[in-house]
Amino acid sequence: MRRALSLLVVLGCGARPELPSASQSASASAAPSRAATESFDGALRLDESVVPRHYTLDLTIDPASQALTGTVTILVEARQKTQELRLHAEGMSFEQVSFRAAGGGPWERAVVSESPNGGISLSLGRTLEPGSVELFLRYRAPLLEAPNGVYRAQDQGSWYVFTQFEPLEARRAFPCFDQPSFKAPFRVTLRVPDGNTALANAPELSSALEGTSRVFQFAETQPLPTYLVAFAVGPFDIRNAKAGTRPEQRIVTTRGKGGFADQSLAWTPRILLELTDYFQAPYPFQKLDQVAVPNFAAGAMENVGLVTYRESLLLVDARAPAQDRWSSQSVIAHELSHMWFGNLVTVPWWDDIWLNESFATWMAPKVLGEVSPELEALLARVTDAQRVMALDSRRDARSIRQPVREQGDIYNAFDGITYAKGAAVLSMLEAWVGPEPFRAGLQQYMREHAYGSGTTSDVLSSLERASGKPVARVARGFLDQPGTPNISFEIDCSRVPSQPNRVTLTQSRYLPAGSSAPQGSPWSVPVCFRHGDTSHPDVAESRSQRQCVLFEGKTQTFPLESGCPTWLVPNAGALGYYRWQLPPEAIKALAAERRGELELAELIALPGDLGALVEAEAMPAEDYLAALTSIATESHPMVVGAVVQELERIYDTAIDDQLAAGFAGWVRALLEPQRRKLGNAATEGEPVTRSLLRPRLLAALATWGRDPALYAFAKAKVDAYLREPASVSSEELANFLPSVTLTGDAELWEALRARLRVLNNPSERRLIVSGLGHFESEALVLQSLDLVLDGQLRGQDFRPLVGAMPKAVRLAALTWLVAHYDGLIERIGDKAAPRLPDIGVGLCTEAGRAQLERSFRSLAQPPSGLDRNLSLVLEGVERCIRRREYLRPALQARLASKR
Repeated sequence: MRRALSLLVVLGCGARPELPSASQSASASAAPSRAATESFDGALRLDESVVPRHYTLDLTIDPASQALTGTVTILVEARQKTQELRLHAEGMSFEQVSFRAAGGGPWERAVVSESPNGGISLSLGRTLEPGSVELFLRYRAPLLEAPNGVYRAQDQGSWYVFTQFEPLEARRAFPCFDQPSFKAPFRVTLRVPDGNTALANAPELSSALEGTSRVFQFAETQPLPTYLVAFAVGPFDIRNAKAGTRPEQRIVTTRGKGGFADQSLAWTPRILLELTDYFQAPYPFQKLDQVAVPNFAAGAMENVGLVTYRESLLLVDARAPAQDRWSSQSVIAHELSHMWFGNLVTVPWWDDIWLNESFATWMAPKVLGEVSPELEALLARVTDAQRVMALDSRRDARSIRQPVREQGDIYNAFDGITYAKGAAVLSMLEAWVGPEPFRAGLQQYMREHAYGSGTTSDVLSSLERASGKPVARVARGFLDQPGTPNISFEIDCSRVPSQPNRVTLTQSRYLPAGSSAPQGSPWSVPVCFRHGDTSHPDVAESRSQRQCVLFEGKTQTFPLESGCPTWLVPNAGALGYYRWQLPPEAIKALAAERRGELELAELIALPGDLGALVEAEAMPAEDYLAALTSIATESHPMVVGAVVQELERIYDTAIDDQLAAGFAGWVRALLEPQRRKLGNAATEGEPVTRSLLRPRLLAALATWGRDPALYAFAKAKVDAYLREPASVSSEELANFLPSVTLTGDAELWEALRARLRVLNNPSERRLIVSGLGHFESEALVLQSLDLVLDGQLRGQDFRPLVGAMPKAVRLAALTWLVAHYDGLIERIGDKAAPRLPDIGVGLCTEAGRAQLERSFRSLAQPPSGLDRNLSLVLEGVERCIRRREYLRPALQARLASKR
């Protein structure tokens, strides 16, 4: 029998609260009232009439149990008279709730009233004067297996407990003021079964055996918001960084996986060193544990001192696929950037979450550019910007700083707009004001708000002071309204006497053809363009001139700083967050005879830029297809990858049985020369970008390209893997498994499932999970989905499984989802429900659109935030249908002529 918790809870000041008397204890243990006070919505913002100043947590956690018990003492400051205190707690039962004036006095009973979305009210029974108050709550909270809040996970026969509190889930683990502006120190004690290790945000002070339990006490933290609090319990493997590394750095894994930690142990100190150099400030916390979690809904979470990751993002070895090695470094850099962006300085409310996520997304490739330049991470920003511009042109696209009106708005803020658009806007601002003034402004912001909160106005003010430029005016247009500027360029070289050559810029919002999205207001856009200049008679060839302007208003004319352009690149360095339009002949020239004038980043952006012009029906489809054919001859892997991305869009949009054979021939003609140069296997010391391209290229040729020899080679590799797994590396498996699973049979499906049961390698497991979702057989994909319900796949696996599904099976998967909705939510967690409409991504028929809408509109209680996500996916289907009709005539002509 587990021992009862003591009422002696250690306060942050070292004092102990007096034991309530017997009568007080009895009254405080009474069942909570549900109607003691007026209900309030726990998802809405609390005012600051009551502010937490310190937390003391004492938790008893057995990972094999389905509940934890605990006490929390909260020192609060009441700033006005009140008879009620409002805070957060969700899904827990209370055994005792008491309060008293800080520093002593008798404990008095408070009565709990529960509210929607995890709000609770404590009725005090009398008027409380302003001042400091101690709250004491003894409670019991469930330990579920859905990966949010505090939860448990089983791995290879052992149970573990982990946490994921961002944004509103700390209230599932302990009563608290679950709001980012409320930062307070935490002192934590964890009581766990002997044989387990407990971890928390701060360093361990002591570990002592008490009966069958081991009691871990941790140092007091710096002031933290509740969403950055974390703890973990289980029989962990722990790997330490080399002696003398500061701060103390460790990689924590479930039992038996410590051998996969070497790469992360090597990368982390170099990444931290680069970050401390950029900010000219040391790592701001006491220690750094990075924990690989076997069931984790998010990719990673920047908890102070206890950063958590999906296993495949932290545990990679030298044999892991290049994509996993690249992703691991990138995500570690992102999460450690948060130690400054978001942890040292925290946002006061969720509408400013871009100050965390946009900045960390922007910072990660900058760090990797110094730590691992061979990754060419800064160039990857180009493809990220291209992807998010497509999202930003939707009717229901949200702004980066979207007002928070309901709980779903908070969860939806963690999307591509906040991460990728925010990062792209920051790249543009940095290029405009200059890297050093930009850096100085950020350093100033960190110094002024360290260990407190900062707002958008604060950071923009710091950047303005450091640069002397109107940063706020420019940034606000991109932050506070949705959409991407679309800028058309008109050159006037009429040479009117006394007037220089001119360029006239005109802007509107970029929208695909047929869109009903609002235009919004004009942006203030830093525009940089490059062009050929023949104004110097002693230069035989035109030379590149770069000119930058701040474009404000709908139309503005600027004098050219050189002769009449022979060619023009509208977005120099692909650093501007805008779409562009040129006359048709100028666009064709950029993709063909003038392509050699483009810088690498501009060339990587070009296929996506042209695809956007086609979707706006501002470029003839036949010109677009000809341009892709021409660009496909380029040598850099990222450029070829951008072409493959456009081919995938064409395949998903417009290819059916009638066009499949012709499309296959075109794909082979475009990509087979690249495959021959690249080879089917990595060579020692090859650039990482080649390794990243190879699986995409091989899958494209074996599937869309219907290359029988390549498919046979891939099938032989997969068969060899299933016979003798050690004979095929994870890198090779990544190259060939997608091609084979697509047309695989029940025997292959069963072999993959059997392999999944014995896997210990996180990279390999990720590949098998994706493979199980990649069958074109509806029956087999539905069997894969069933694995989520019966626990053979984890809650975290549902989204990768769906993401891998071919478009042909998505309606069947949708039917399955509706039929198993309640069971699915139990496995993946209710906070994942608003993203479920993503199962319709890739649909491209009116019938599919109707079924998607009907399915989600039929839910009895749709979760907050689902409507917006459903609308985004439905519009994606509508756009796909229109794009197909625009492309098909040109496709038919090109494929019939075998060009």
